[in-house]
Amino acid sequence: MFLAAVSGGADSTAMLLALVRLRETWNFTLYGIHIEHGIRPAEESRGDAAAVQALCRELGVSCRVVSIPPGLIAETAKRSGLGIEAAARQYRHRAWRHEARRIKAATVLVAHTRDDALETALMRVLRGSGPAGLAALPAEKGLVSRPLLHLGRADVLRYLEERGVPYRTDSTNQDNQYLRNRVRNRLIPLLDELFPHWKKGLAAMAETQGLTAAFLADEGRRRVVWEQVPGTAKGAGGIALRTGAETFFAQSGIIREEALFRGIDTFKVMLNSAGGDGPAEEVPVRRSSLRLFATAGVGNLDLGFCRIGVKGPHIVIVSGKNQVGEAGFSLLIKEPGIYKLERDLVSGFSLEVRALNPGISEVSPGKELGFGGIRGFYAALPLVLRPGFNGDFIIVKDKKDKSDRRLSLADVRGRREFSIDCGAVSAAVDCRGVAAFIGAGPDGTIQVLCREAGDSGDPSFFMAVSQGSIDA
Repeated sequence: MFLAAVSGGADSTAMLLALVRLRETWNFTLYGIHIEHGIRPAEESRGDAAAVQALCRELGVSCRVVSIPPGLIAETAKRSGLGIEAAARQYRHRAWRHEARRIKAATVLVAHTRDDALETALMRVLRGSGPAGLAALPAEKGLVSRPLLHLGRADVLRYLEERGVPYRTDSTNQDNQYLRNRVRNRLIPLLDELFPHWKKGLAAMAETQGLTAAFLADEGRRRVVWEQVPGTAKGAGGIALRTGAETFFAQSGIIREEALFRGIDTFKVMLNSAGGDGPAEEVPVRRSSLRLFATAGVGNLDLGFCRIGVKGPHIVIVSGKNQVGEAGFSLLIKEPGIYKLERDLVSGFSLEVRALNPGISEVSPGKELGFGGIRGFYAALPLVLRPGFNGDFIIVKDKKDKSDRRLSLADVRGRREFSIDCGAVSAAVDCRGVAAFIGAGPDGTIQVLCREAGDSGDPSFFMAVSQGSIDA
């Protein structure tokens, strides 16, 4: 039994036609699914759904249309920092899993072509992916199978033209705000013009990286063994994996990174199998974050759906859901690491807590504590992140007369910026978007964490943490 993902575009329409012809010979059961993402104008989106349903009726294929409420994907992308394309893929894969489970289909057939694979490879090169990401797009992975990978887009269009079958065109394919469209519409034509043989070179790179990824995966499996923590619950919230910390850190850097990816992938599979229907399968994991952990730069790593930490002699991967609600607060931070801010805080934003020498005499705000402007300050552990309340305040030092000033939550939210003096660090902090207040330090004052205005890039806040007193 197969489930075909049909968007109504040329590739998926051609795939559906070919599957129906094969069905007559091989006698298998075929279902269709169409995802209405709620991103494009309603008239166009509904038109695609109607066209797919009409084609499926004509071909004798039962088809289910899944409509995502308009604006939901855009809201998720903004909240999580994933981007529209990644958020849409997250919802799409979730819908595929639901429908495949409902009809008991073993495979979801997706109409990716050789051109899609080349575009994906270029995107991953630009994003700095590792060996597994740079390897050729697999014909099969998990639930997904790609039967058209050996064909190009020209082959698909010729097939449809010969049979006189129309197809839908997505208006957003020309919108170059999306990375894939910029690659398809601008970069590839330029490469075709200046480097006519680039496709062969990229394919050769993908083949080499595939061999490299396979070698690293085999070495990682042999050297770093993940096991389920004995006694952990079977439910999605209680899954936990572990491996020996001493053995892990004895490996080379790339083996450590690949071992972390493999542990996370194993955790995702277990999470989905246990009934956790969250977005774990499609949540992107940044190699830069894993590298910090793999090099012992941080002792804790929060990826939202799971957390990784060093616990005694083990490295442990546990459900991220356990982080919320401790002592009634949104997030309790006890030691340095990377933490994901969710729910009542700034969803999708990450906070890196670094341990610095309390006796440090000079800190460059731009270099040590963030990008460009100040994004960090001294605090003391443990600390709590939570929403700001009306009674909260922050004490700052006036640079002119060195006196202390008390600012309320309303004062801070209304200010464009204020000066904060933290030991050796003095800088202007933009406070147009207060993310959260940070619980009392040794002297009882409340610290404030602010979002830098106009920040649409890497959504990360940096905080330097020392065990000493708080000066502001």
